[in-house]
Amino acid sequence: MKDRMVTVALVGNPNSGKTTLSNCLTGAHDGVGNYPRVTVSKRARDIQHMGWTFKLVDLPGIYSLTSQSPEERIGRDFIHAERPDIVLNVLDGGNLDRSLFLTSQLIEMGRPRVYALNMADEMRRKGHTVDLKALGSMLDGPVIETVATKDQGVEELLDAVVSIAESGALEDRPMKVPYDSHLEGAIEKVRNAVAELHPGALESEQSRWLAIKLLEGDDEILRQEGDHALLIEMIRRERLDLSHSHGDDVETMFADSRYGFIHGLLSEAREISISPEKRMSQTRKLDSVLLHRTLGLPLFLFFMWLMFETTFTLGAYPMDWIDAGVALIGEAVAGVLPDGMVKDLLVDGIIAGVGGTIIFLPNIVILFFFLAFFSESGYLARSAFLLDRLMHAFGLHGKAFIPLVMGFGCNVPAIMATRTIESEKSRLIAILVNPFMCCSARLPVFILFAGAFFAQWAGTVVFLIYMLSMVIALGAAVFLNRFVVRGGDEAFVMELPPYRLPTLGALV
Repeated sequence: MKDRMVTVALVGNPNSGKTTLSNCLTGAHDGVGNYPRVTVSKRARDIQHMGWTFKLVDLPGIYSLTSQSPEERIGRDFIHAERPDIVLNVLDGGNLDRSLFLTSQLIEMGRPRVYALNMADEMRRKGHTVDLKALGSMLDGPVIETVATKDQGVEELLDAVVSIAESGALEDRPMKVPYDSHLEGAIEKVRNAVAELHPGALESEQSRWLAIKLLEGDDEILRQEGDHALLIEMIRRERLDLSHSHGDDVETMFADSRYGFIHGLLSEAREISISPEKRMSQTRKLDSVLLHRTLGLPLFLFFMWLMFETTFTLGAYPMDWIDAGVALIGEAVAGVLPDGMVKDLLVDGIIAGVGGTIIFLPNIVILFFFLAFFSESGYLARSAFLLDRLMHAFGLHGKAFIPLVMGFGCNVPAIMATRTIESEKSRLIAILVNPFMCCSARLPVFILFAGAFFAQWAGTVVFLIYMLSMVIALGAAVFLNRFVVRGGDEAFVMELPPYRLPTLGALV
């Protein structure tokens, strides 16, 4: 088996540490952040371990395997159509109940599975412990505790993947979520009908998964089977009968069954040693101040001002050191070369030119450090929530604020980050106004003029320039919303991740 590449699909919820774990496994440096949907397209990289070569495909963060968003379609279609050899499911130890909802759908797709119980340190801080052996037995796959931010458990995780590859057990390993008798009866009827329509094309667990998706009313799967009128009519009747017999819609019935399965899993495998009622969450304490209706916005503006003030004042020291160093190098070179074109080229051209560029590097590094700190700590996601009402007045969702702030670093990844915005109208407006945000390439110019004309207030002046760029961007958003971009407004729900102390690796 070592003579062929084994494909491993990395799947998990948004903000579960999936991208951080992918970086640990591959040695890459993909962007990470403490806000949902950092990965918005699949990425593939090769891994070498114990003589094996694995292709690790990092799929976008998703909550379920539906067709409701582009990310979910990418993840679902890759697993269903490409049939990866192994699925590496990242579970968020701090939100295990929610993570297992995706797991309950993955196990129905039948591919061999390995589970990474990530953020195990956060789980223990909440007073939870998990019997890994029991959970792995019930989920039919090894469960490995990991703390991706500290590289803990990564080798053990790769060993578990190798173990499955070496055993040769890469065929489908179907596992059924126990549904009630009415749902099971409907699933069996639709599965038999699907199997008859596609003889020999689908294995048993694939046809069962397809039947579940059809009964759930998955638009894309229904469209694929749209030529089979009798099948579509059977599904319509079964959905109607189930709704009448249970007094609820079919999607809710499936979700309730999955959560019942999850509750049973955790009842057997998880122990809670600290009662949630006896401890006030640190997150709630911080949110009561940072998301305060009155104090929240002034605090946000203060943090923005502090970022630019520190960028200028703290960056002034290494700027002086670099300037002095460049001058010394220039003098040294000038002292050993005779007058002429070569001396002028080296001293006044190359050395002075490079020095004039790198002198602003400390300011850019400090700015990116602050942006990374806000992202990793969880504050950037909260700023989107805090400013949602204000952003709506300009025709944007609060979620669009994250790409706008990222534009302070670089407009290109900021525009790419707009793919996380569900509303097509809001996404298009965010893309069009993002170039108005002052990126780090303009920072040296601002610092040069602010230091020359407003030496005492340079940091505040730079802050005001950046805030002005945001005002211009929001003004352009109003114009685009009213006169150019058409479409209805949509509500959105944004996850507020827990606060985390950023690691040095994530910041650099």
